[in-house]
Amino acid sequence: MKKLYFETDSLDKNAREMFLLTEDIMMENAASGIEKIIHKKTKGKPAGILILTGSGNNGGDGYVLARKLSQSPYKVSVLKVFEPKTEAAKLQHQRAVSAKVHFVPGLIKSDIIVDCIFGTGFHGEIPDEAKKIINKANKSKAFKIACDIPSGMDRNGTIKNLCFKSDITVTMGALKTALFLSQAKDYTGKIILQNLGISYENFTNNAPVTPQAFLLEKKDLQLPVRNKENQHKGNFGHALFISGEKEGASHLAGLSASAFGCGKVSILTEREINNFKPELMYTRELPRDISSVGIGMGLGTNETAFAKGNNIFSQIINKQSLPVVLDADIFYNPYIKDFLLNHKKIILTPHPKEFAVLLKNTGVIKSFGNEFSISEILEDPLTPVSAFCNVFKDSILLLKGATQIISFYNKKENKPEILINPLGSVSLAKGGSGDILTGLICSLLAQNYKPLDAVTNASLALALASKKIKNTFALTPEDLIVNIKTL
Repeated sequence: MKKLYFETDSLDKNAREMFLLTEDIMMENAASGIEKIIHKKTKGKPAGILILTGSGNNGGDGYVLARKLSQSPYKVSVLKVFEPKTEAAKLQHQRAVSAKVHFVPGLIKSDIIVDCIFGTGFHGEIPDEAKKIINKANKSKAFKIACDIPSGMDRNGTIKNLCFKSDITVTMGALKTALFLSQAKDYTGKIILQNLGISYENFTNNAPVTPQAFLLEKKDLQLPVRNKENQHKGNFGHALFISGEKEGASHLAGLSASAFGCGKVSILTEREINNFKPELMYTRELPRDISSVGIGMGLGTNETAFAKGNNIFSQIINKQSLPVVLDADIFYNPYIKDFLLNHKKIILTPHPKEFAVLLKNTGVIKSFGNEFSISEILEDPLTPVSAFCNVFKDSILLLKGATQIISFYNKKENKPEILINPLGSVSLAKGGSGDILTGLICSLLAQNYKPLDAVTNASLALALASKKIKNTFALTPEDLIVNIKTL
């Protein structure tokens, strides 16, 4: 798990004050990180390199890079998208001129393009003069490197209409949250962290800002372990899934729960079973020994479904030790707020549209009183997930998307905390993936995992299982279940 920061300006300032670094030293190290990648990419062979520079210190990094690469096997050119304005950028520009760096008036054919136009301070719309250049650069077949953050992306990870599309982003000093959010995934490429003259530990420890979020990694996954032989199925819990209009959804959840180690899995349904699964049990009432409950997948959003949901709520609302996973259609239930306020172990797994409905049904609004729209959730997801957890402090929220965002209220720190899982594949964009996630979470809850551990490990397992296929279009829910068994 790694720390993610909303901004690193204060970390830069702290490093200069505590370790007597200068902007010069930090810029030299920033450029050196990109220089190493260029050497590795070209293997020292001649190549055309075009550096796009802006007016601020990000542009200054570009001038340093140009100076370092000048008089080398490379043909280095600089395109000044904007004239340098900061004192540091002006100085580095003068040094580049002194080193006889070649400047060009427009985009030229190159093997590598380095984006040093805007830094993390960018916000709003890209000026027209930069739009044309970024558009042409994106269409180029050149290998593309972004300095710190791709130009056109702001600190929230929001991209209004255009962004430099990099193959590698070399981010400076510490990891930025924006680089790992859903909108960013198509623009960052591989993310590499470059130190600025001191170790990562010195750069971030005793810093004046706390991490905005934490990045989940493959090594954080802890799979279920059966380390004793003298056991029976009752030792590994009993997960229950509530079936609804689309009974296949509860079947997928149940099958994934079984594949992830749950001892017994039941489906509650009033229907005659047409697609009987021998590893699942079917019941018309809540079993007494259930260890976790999943509700909402394929439930429906009509009055009959609402009545069914309310009936389940009424039967389990006083079972405070029973963990419950809410998904999909249950977020449309107008009575969900009462359940959230009166039950202590709840995990919610909406996608953005469902989350907008959930926020409306629970009365969670922006600080100035307006409701959150779907577009606002997509553009800045961390604000609404934090707002939700500020209200429902006993719940854990997993917002689904290209990046999965897990949010909960840290009662020791007295604030919401966020975990980010960027490891999933686009192959998960299939009906049934969310049902399987619910099944995985319920399985771990039934096996007595703590709620937060259940959510994080299920999220990681789903993401890693999605990558065990050669292409990105053919993954089915059944494949996911098979892949989970091979983790």
